[in-house]
Amino acid sequence: MDKQHTYSSGDEFLEALLTALWGSGFEGKSVSIPCQTEYDFRQADAVAEILGVCGQSEAVKINRGEGIITVSARPLDPETYTISVPQILDAGRLILALVVLATKSSGRVRFIVRGELLSVGKTPIYFLTDTVFKGLGDFAEIRTNFDKLKYHSGCEVSVIVQPKNLLFQKVEKTVTLPAVPKEVRGTSSSAQALEEREVAERQSVGARQELGPLPCPIKIRKIYEPKSEPGTVCSLSAHLKEGPFEFYIGAWSYGERSKPAEVVGQEAAEMLFSQIETSTPATHLMYFYAPSLYLKGIAISPKEEIDDQAMYHVLTEDLGSRVFSEAHHGLQ
Repeated sequence: MDKQHTYSSGDEFLEALLTALWGSGFEGKSVSIPCQTEYDFRQADAVAEILGVCGQSEAVKINRGEGIITVSARPLDPETYTISVPQILDAGRLILALVVLATKSSGRVRFIVRGELLSVGKTPIYFLTDTVFKGLGDFAEIRTNFDKLKYHSGCEVSVIVQPKNLLFQKVEKTVTLPAVPKEVRGTSSSAQALEEREVAERQSVGARQELGPLPCPIKIRKIYEPKSEPGTVCSLSAHLKEGPFEFYIGAWSYGERSKPAEVVGQEAAEMLFSQIETSTPATHLMYFYAPSLYLKGIAISPKEEIDDQAMYHVLTEDLGSRVFSEAHHGLQ
């Protein structure tokens, strides 16, 4: 990766770092990325500490003098890991990287993760379970246990990964994204304190109205969580299948003060519908889609702005993966 690359946000640096993490574990080689700000270094320190908990204290090496992070991970051992994710990291992005590493483990891996997985600005756990984990289903059985959700200090979630011991594909092929999903599923979640206002139901109605033109089943479950603070989220997932090719795309929207519940559902549906209509996964969600594409040996043609994302450079230049094809007009 170009050591002069400038990140547009802390999330972009984190996505590059975590992509290098799981990518190095599969490719068996080190990946170096630039680290330019104190915030980036703090994120790298937090990831290094968590990898230490997972038995890989040498996986992330930080050279502050040269501004370089060198990542060299390996598949996780089949054990149980208890991880507390600090606020500086996005717990959802981190969990995905660890789950991908676990798909290459020799046995069952369990994560007990404590962090913010239902907070504005963070990746909601429902997007992972309904979209991302299903995309990895060919390579591992992934089960999530919500029995231990704790909202006073974030969430506590158990994620169990049972690898299927399949070889990931090195075949370079392109695919056509089906124009009509097989089905759309979703989760409309709200704090229990908002149940009298039927917030979860109204978010679901807003999403259904926006997705109305799709000729496929739409199933959205409504959940009221025992949260200590009011909050809502609507997460949607489309299952795309044509022949042997299966792919999951998704979107989400959080509720905010003064935002009607119906609008929350509409926003999530608009993002999902846009990806289906244009046959192009949203660029800001490519981090979540890339592992599934990588493992299946599928190349896609993203929008041009992907070229400027650090994750793109890690996958194409450092790991040599053809997750992204050269054309820029949807999936081929």
